[in-house]
Amino acid sequence: MDTPDVSIIIPCYKGALFVADSLRSLHSWTNGAGRRLGQWECVFVDDGSADGTGDVAASAFPGVHLVRLWPNQGKGAAVRAGMLAARGRYRFFTDADLPFGLDILHTMHRLLTDEACDIVTGARNRDAVSRSVQRSLLRQASSGIFTFLVAQLAPTGVRDTQCGIKGFSAAAAVFLFGLSRCNGFAFDVEILYLARKYGFKVKSVPVTLMVEKPSTVSVFRDGLGMAMDAVAMPIRCRLGYYEPKTGDRERDRGG
Repeated sequence: MDTPDVSIIIPCYKGALFVADSLRSLHSWTNGAGRRLGQWECVFVDDGSADGTGDVAASAFPGVHLVRLWPNQGKGAAVRAGMLAARGRYRFFTDADLPFGLDILHTMHRLLTDEACDIVTGARNRDAVSRSVQRSLLRQASSGIFTFLVAQLAPTGVRDTQCGIKGFSAAAAVFLFGLSRCNGFAFDVEILYLARKYGFKVKSVPVTLMVEKPSTVSVFRDGLGMAMDAVAMPIRCRLGYYEPKTGDRERDRGG
C-alpha cells in the first residue's frame, strides 16, 4: 500500500447532524484544490458517539479510515488515536466543522516542507473573525485565564496553544503523540510543551475563525480538567513520565 503524502485527522464527538457536510466539502477539496499537495487520506475518529456519527462519516467520505473509540475518551485521546493510525508523511488535524476552512493547509504544508518545520500551528487572528462567529465573554475570559496558567506552569513558546488546527511531520507526530498522556482539551499544550522540551521546530501561521458549531465544552467542568492537566505536566516531566523509550527517537533532539 502506498504511503499517502498527507493525512488529515478529524476527531469528532456527537457530530451526526453536521459532519456529513464537512466531510463532503473535505472530499471535494482533496480532489480539487488540495490535489497539488499529493495523495490524501482522511482519518476520522468517532470518539464514543452514540448518535451514529461514525456511520455518517463513512457514508459521506468514500474510503475514509474510520477509527472508533468507546466509550468517549476526550479530544486528546481522539487526536492521538488518529495521529498514530495515520500513515501520511505530513499529518494535520482540524475540528469536524472545519472552522478555519481548508485552503490554509497549503500554507501549513509549505512550512512543513520548504522550511523544514516539524510542527505548524494555527494562531487565531482576533481581528479577523467572521461576523457570524460570536464567542461569549465567559469563554473569552476562561481562555485568557488558561493561557496565563500555561505560561506560568508549562511554557510552550506558542501564543495560541488551543487553536484547533495543527500539522506535523510524521516523525514528530509519532514521537510526541507516543509520549502524550492528556486525553482532554489540554492535549495541545502538552504536545507543544513536549515539542519545546525535545527541540522540535515549531512555527505559527495566522488563521481566521470562519465558523464555530455550538460547543460541547463546559467552561467549568472542562476548564477545571484543563487546569489540572497544566499543573500535572511539569510534575510528570520531573518524574520522568515524558522520557522516551530507548530507540523511540529517530534523531537526538536534545532537551
